Amino acid sequence: MTISWASLRRSFATHYRELFLTEADLPHRTYEELSVFSTVLWTQLQILANGLALGSIVVEQDSPAFEDGHLDEFELHYLVNLYDAYLQSRNPTISIALSDHFADNRISASNTHVFFNWNVLSFITSIIKMPATAPSGSAELPSTDLLTPAQPGFVPTSSSDDNEYPYEVVTLAHLRDQLGDQFNLHSEAAARYLLLHLFHLGFFQRIDAQSRLFDGGPHPERTQCSFPIPLGLEVSVEVETLVSAIEACMSDIDLSVNEAGLLLLVRKFWPDGMLTDYALRRLSKCLLGWILSEEDDLATMLRDYVARGLNLPGVRSGTDAQPWPSSTYSRLTAASSANNGGDYVAGRRALANRYATRWLLALHDQGVDQYATTVFDLLVELAQDLPVADEYLLGKGRDPIEKRDIVVAERLLHCIVKLNQASVVFTSFDDLFQMWLARASSLDIDSQLPLTSLSRLFNKELDSSSQRFSTVVDPRLTMTENPSLLNVNPMRVIIDIATRSKDGYDRTLHWLCLFVRSGIEISTPTFIQLVSLGNRFGVSLDQSSLVIRAVLWSCWLKSMGRQEMQGVVAAIHSSIGGELVRCIQSREKTAEVLQVIRQSLAACLLLFGCDRTFLQSAGLVEENEIHGLPSRRKLHARNNTITDPIIVNASLIDTLRRYVETGMDEISCLVAKFFDAFVHHAPFVEPYEVDNFILRNGPSLCTCMWQFYAVQAPEISTIRTRLLLRFLVVDSQPFQALLESLFAEDGNWQGRLEAVVRLFRMVEDTTSPSFDVEDRQWRSSVIDIFRYFFSALWDDEREEIRLAADTWVQTLLPAHFDAITLCWNEALVKSPIADRMKLVSFLNQLRPHFPHWRLLSWDVILEALLEGEFIQRNGDDEDGPMSAHLSMYGLPSSSRNTLRVDPDLQCLQHSLLSLALRMLADGITVDLGGLLKLKDHLARALGFSEVAIVTSGTSNAFYVRFGSLSMVPEVTYPCLSELMVLLDSAVPYDLPPSAMGGRFVDEETASTLLVGSAFVDLFLETFIQCDDLQSLPPVTLKNLLKSLLIVIYKHDFDCRVLKPFQGQLRRAVKRAQELLLIDLSYDIRQLVLTCCHAFIKRWPMFTGNFVCEAIESAISLMEKLRYLQNTDDILLDQTRSFLRTTLGIYAFSGVFYLMFKRTRSHEFFTVIKHIAAANVKAEHNPHPLESLRDSLLRDTLTRIVEGDDESLQTVLDNVNTYIETVHHTDYTPSLMQFVGLCLASLTRKTADMHVARFDPSPLLLLSCTLIQHNKAHSRDLLLYLETLLRSSLIRFNVSVQSLRRVLYVTTTLYRKAAKAAGTNAENILVNPIASVMLEIMKDSLYLKARITPATQIALIEALTGPPEQASARMTFIPLQTQVRLADDGLYFLYHEGAAEGMIQADFGASQAIAKMVMQGAEVQPALLGSLGKNSMTVRVWNILLIGALPRTSTMTATLLFQHFPFFTLAYSTSLSPYGTPSGSDGPDAQDRAHADISYAYASIKLWLLLARKIAGEQSSVAPSGALQDNEGAAAKMIWNELWPPFENVVNAFEADVRAGKNLPLAASIWTSVADLFVFLRQSRSIIALDTVIPSRVLYRLKDVVRSETKIARVLRALKDPPLTESLDYFVNQVVTELAAEEKLQFAKRQINIDRGRRVVS
Repeated sequence: MTISWASLRRSFATHYRELFLTEADLPHRTYEELSVFSTVLWTQLQILANGLALGSIVVEQDSPAFEDGHLDEFELHYLVNLYDAYLQSRNPTISIALSDHFADNRISASNTHVFFNWNVLSFITSIIKMPATAPSGSAELPSTDLLTPAQPGFVPTSSSDDNEYPYEVVTLAHLRDQLGDQFNLHSEAAARYLLLHLFHLGFFQRIDAQSRLFDGGPHPERTQCSFPIPLGLEVSVEVETLVSAIEACMSDIDLSVNEAGLLLLVRKFWPDGMLTDYALRRLSKCLLGWILSEEDDLATMLRDYVARGLNLPGVRSGTDAQPWPSSTYSRLTAASSANNGGDYVAGRRALANRYATRWLLALHDQGVDQYATTVFDLLVELAQDLPVADEYLLGKGRDPIEKRDIVVAERLLHCIVKLNQASVVFTSFDDLFQMWLARASSLDIDSQLPLTSLSRLFNKELDSSSQRFSTVVDPRLTMTENPSLLNVNPMRVIIDIATRSKDGYDRTLHWLCLFVRSGIEISTPTFIQLVSLGNRFGVSLDQSSLVIRAVLWSCWLKSMGRQEMQGVVAAIHSSIGGELVRCIQSREKTAEVLQVIRQSLAACLLLFGCDRTFLQSAGLVEENEIHGLPSRRKLHARNNTITDPIIVNASLIDTLRRYVETGMDEISCLVAKFFDAFVHHAPFVEPYEVDNFILRNGPSLCTCMWQFYAVQAPEISTIRTRLLLRFLVVDSQPFQALLESLFAEDGNWQGRLEAVVRLFRMVEDTTSPSFDVEDRQWRSSVIDIFRYFFSALWDDEREEIRLAADTWVQTLLPAHFDAITLCWNEALVKSPIADRMKLVSFLNQLRPHFPHWRLLSWDVILEALLEGEFIQRNGDDEDGPMSAHLSMYGLPSSSRNTLRVDPDLQCLQHSLLSLALRMLADGITVDLGGLLKLKDHLARALGFSEVAIVTSGTSNAFYVRFGSLSMVPEVTYPCLSELMVLLDSAVPYDLPPSAMGGRFVDEETASTLLVGSAFVDLFLETFIQCDDLQSLPPVTLKNLLKSLLIVIYKHDFDCRVLKPFQGQLRRAVKRAQELLLIDLSYDIRQLVLTCCHAFIKRWPMFTGNFVCEAIESAISLMEKLRYLQNTDDILLDQTRSFLRTTLGIYAFSGVFYLMFKRTRSHEFFTVIKHIAAANVKAEHNPHPLESLRDSLLRDTLTRIVEGDDESLQTVLDNVNTYIETVHHTDYTPSLMQFVGLCLASLTRKTADMHVARFDPSPLLLLSCTLIQHNKAHSRDLLLYLETLLRSSLIRFNVSVQSLRRVLYVTTTLYRKAAKAAGTNAENILVNPIASVMLEIMKDSLYLKARITPATQIALIEALTGPPEQASARMTFIPLQTQVRLADDGLYFLYHEGAAEGMIQADFGASQAIAKMVMQGAEVQPALLGSLGKNSMTVRVWNILLIGALPRTSTMTATLLFQHFPFFTLAYSTSLSPYGTPSGSDGPDAQDRAHADISYAYASIKLWLLLARKIAGEQSSVAPSGALQDNEGAAAKMIWNELWPPFENVVNAFEADVRAGKNLPLAASIWTSVADLFVFLRQSRSIIALDTVIPSRVLYRLKDVVRSETKIARVLRALKDPPLTESLDYFVNQVVTELAAEEKLQFAKRQINIDRGRRVVS
């Protein structure tokens, strides 16, 4: 339909004009009128909205909003909103009748519309059909016990007028009047619309059966209307007929009849607040009865119709016509043409969902509490009406009243479950179930038979897969909906009751037992919650007994998959454990306590899968406790899976430990049976789970087991033995901890005695047949029993315990000892490393008490050692033994990469080795193979690498070969102590050389040696290779040194067996000797000295250089011990004795010569002087009159002459020190002559040696020392000294100190001789040695002799320098001779250019000569007069300036400044070649130019400094009083003379650079210029005041210099304030620059010489 918006609006206004009200009209209207108007208009609005949405109505509109799907609002929308808002926010006037109805039904007028509430419409209908005389719409109510409704405000009267009853036929005018009178519908439109609505809903109809109420006739008020069926609210006798009809329909088996009754019920008797309780109870009972009769009706249907193939009454078949339109709640059609029971059930479900459930829900909403009470009362009535005939349910022999109660309770619960399944209980299930629980509280739980309805109520498996159905019943269709049952939680109900109060908790426990006995599976969380509530309320033993009984019954009925139930048992005992312990200790309620514990343990064992018959036979479950329980086969058609793994609650085991600790034998027996059943008789428990159980509860189990051995009961005598072994084989650590605590030192000795008694019982059980664990290696786990028991023999402080243990040991049979030995053997092989270590340590302690008891065999020891070494080599991986097999196929083995060694394993091996070595030392025989294996293991234990037993040469014998050793492990120290005992053992042993290796490895002839000789080589290598011997413990180190002494004295190294190890013995003694200088205890170092002395005396044939090293160490020891202060030190006394003895023996063996090959300290010689006193003689001395000192010197000098040249210099230095420090007096003439001959021989020997390899100074010094202290015998030595001096000055570098020493000694000697002869020693030169030195010096200055620059400098300083402090008044040469020598030096400088090479290259010699010249000029100024007569280079002038500047006097500076004009000539001449641009081409020219320019640059500085030196000494004030600036005038003169030539050179090179010719020399010139200007600035020269020239030159150079950084830095430096430095600072600066230039020029000449040599070659 398409209509325009305007037409739609106009049509609406035309048709519903009478419904239009304004806001002003609303207060004048009643609630009923406004409600009718609002609902009529709202209905039209919904029709319009849905039509627009579905497209059946199309409205044409020009508004833009309509394009978005929005219709413009008009009066319809406005009026609906206006009426709704007014009805919600205001309180319009409402009629008395309707307000009373709202009040009875608890309805709010603002939320209720008249048109849409069936109860309101029914109430209106029941009122309008009443006579008009009824007051305010109320009807008379004769009796509240009848079915008539109760009218509010009605006062019953005795009138029997017919007007008290409603009409069956009335006119339409009557209806209109009643609406106006009773409901205030004064508006004709409102009354009309309400009547039309009631007419359409079928509440009344026209007599003429017309379908339209208003047909347009002239007198509509005369229209006759009738009410065909009475309403429940009417005051009429026909209501009873209506109820009877409903009951009859509901009792029929035909579903169509049932539906008719349900229609009457919901249409005419909808629950209303004005209905009487009687009516509601009667109708509810009828409806509930129909729901509960489903099973009976279904059985009848199956028996009478389905079995006969008849059509089911009321069930539509597939061929029947279906109703139209179909409804959601209509009865289903059969799936096939043949009806079955499922179709019937589906039809009933449809009827129940459409009618019964809705009606009961409305009744429920009227009052929840009242609904529950009503339903339960009705169910009780229904249950009591049923017959009692089930003997099984009631039980034979029961009281009739008790039987009746049981039947009623069972049926009542069945009805509740059925109603809940039908979904008509709604929210009242908890109330109904609580009412049933209150009724069931009187039932006896101990003799109560199962209640089948409880199983149905608690069963959660309601899916179709778990249900069984008959073949004629379709499982798809059932009236019972699973969610109805699944949503209820009966257990929550009883938990809520238990939570409320203590009384509720007690009743809950009663119900819990009732549920369990009925086969209900109570969940573990429920039990836990109940236990928690019991803890809150203060649970008692009786209440806990009920819970434990329920747990036992529950586990008995179903045990698989319920392992969490043991947590319930544990929680109960955690809460009542204290009370149980108290009762046990006080022996109160013993039977109840034992019952609780027994039932708890039985429940746990059921969970673990123990057989129920076994539990009954063991006495853990009694027959009367399980009598009457339902069949487990019927309860559980499908078993649950077993929870894996089974874990026993640790708190439960701990609680059992507390019970056992009380000491009651009955409890100990129960717990022992429990443990035995769990370990050996629980099929659900795997062996590994038993192991886990033992591991988790080890301490508690061991405590219980310990208590079991305190019980003397036959029933557990074998049980405890099996349990003990089973516990220990899994985890023996808790048992060890228990024993450790029992045998603690601070414990009670009576407790320890009792512990020994129980241990003895365990030891006695070793011969019992039950002392065994199948398929387990158990012997290693019981050794702690023996260890603690036997340790009591010596370890306990109480004599009573030691005596008791010894007495019990005497009663043991050989079978006990054999069994114990087997345990120890297996433990040593199979136990963990730590346990083996404890065992071996224990056996070491036990051995002295049982010397004849073979505790371990050699095979076991060797096997254990071999296994440990295999683990060290291959790791502790499981595939270790397979590594060799895997390598055959090229497969890698991860164990090969395992390099870590277990320290416990090492300790075990070492303990075993200690035990084996002790056995060998005590004479326990062993074959050679076993001996070598022990040696092999010992070598590995000590830390040797590459240890192996190899074949001996070509024979079939074997020996042990071992490699290097770094550090002996700490755990091996006991082995070293035992090795000392073995080496010291006097037990003989036949040992062949082949067993020791070496060069006699092929010999098999045995020699009778000591048993320890087989280990001598191992000991020696250990002592030699061990790192940080000093870090060893003192006891261990002392044992090693003692072992070394034993080896030196007791073992024969001349025998062929030990002869190959003589070198190792020497090295071992050397290693011991190294300990002397370490800060160790005196006894250790005394042992070291003893070893060294013993070795030197016992085996002198192969000492080697050990004597020298021993002497050095002894001397160092004396230095360290401060021998001069500690004269009474015993170690020093022994050291002195050792040194004197050794030096006396080896004085003529070259010992000192060997020692002098290394530089010795002064302290070394002081010790020698202290040791070798004047009265000490050497042994076997060919010169009897000479002392030890003379012998040492004579032997050393002899070997120097004959020795090599490599260490000659060091030996001579040491000999010189020896003579100066130790022995320089009391020389005999023969010894002096011998020294002189040796000097001559050395002169000849060193004649051809290179200057760098020999320094003759020591020879000169020792000669001077001997001459000085032995003047009477020095004549011959002086002659040898002169020869030595001449040779040395010509060939070698001689030091100044030695020359001055020679001059001083000889001058003193000759002057004394001259004075003794009567000559004047002050006027003539009497020293021929000085004449030799002066002669050689003059020859070198005249270039006749070539000596080294160092010697030349030394001669100058020795001859002309100031004398030493000791000879301050002595002059070696006269002053005139020194002046002549200075003149010769000036000659040398004049001609220094003649010798191209060394003279010009050695700048230091030239400086020394210049210094000598300036010194002579101060004596004779005319000496410098020849400077202007000889042409000299700028270099020579610079050297002379350097010689004059350091002088303290300005005389030489003044004399030298007078020759400045002669210098300017040489200066200009040297720079003139470089004034042209091409004056320095070529590499050689570049080198010459660089040297000349550098010398010229340095000369400028030197002359300026010379001018300052001269000016500083002269007076600066003129006679007239004016200041004289002598330095300024001199400096300006020097600058004006020297700068222009240098500037020409700068300009020339600048021109070359600007022309593109960049020479390396140019950069050097720029640097020199910059440094010169900086020098002028820093030295505060007057030239620096004129900054024009420096700035002009530097700015000009900035254009040509590539790197302007330095030029810019110089320019900035010129602006900074100058530094304040002394004259010496600048002189040293120039000298350093000239020295660097000299080195550079020398290097360049060497390069040119090498280049020339290559060209020639």
